[in-house]
Amino acid sequence: MKKSLFLFVFCLFTGVFAHAQGITTVLLDATNHGSIQPIGGDGTRIFDDGSDGNYSAGIDYWLTITGACSGPYKYVFTVEELSIAQGDTMFIYDGPSTSSPLLWTATGIGGGLVEVSPETYEVFASPNNAAQALTVRLKTRNNSPTAGGFAILVGCKKPCESVVPHIDSIYYKTRN
Repeated sequence: MKKSLFLFVFCLFTGVFAHAQGITTVLLDATNHGSIQPIGGDGTRIFDDGSDGNYSAGIDYWLTITGACSGPYKYVFTVEELSIAQGDTMFIYDGPSTSSPLLWTATGIGGGLVEVSPETYEVFASPNNAAQALTVRLKTRNNSPTAGGFAILVGCKKPCESVVPHIDSIYYKTRN
């Protein structure tokens, strides 16, 4: 009985620990600048370079997350935390480089406010993204105050289907 209980508890804790290990963590810093990072088993979490405080001033760092989402699943960037200073900008590109089409931007506008375009914190790769890659970039001003930064979770998720309304302009007579 004791052996069975021990085995059960051991398997339970091993399973919990192994699951917690599934998310890969990457810093958007000088070391990872311009790198290509594979997506982790349960996703990849990207943080700015200021892991112990505000991000750095005067940087222009980017990195690319790549892998394979299968079937109807697409890459999704979920912005979990976002605090950027006035004049600093974060970009998400739909492909393997900063010359890929721009999907999303967030710009600090002062007073702790951030202008986000489009107004969503969940950004999916487009259906045209054959490279199966997304690039995140943070560009900050020189010698200026910075802010808390960001945390982004990248993974595979099934996007909601698009609903496109269509109004027929033809009038059908139903009775004489």
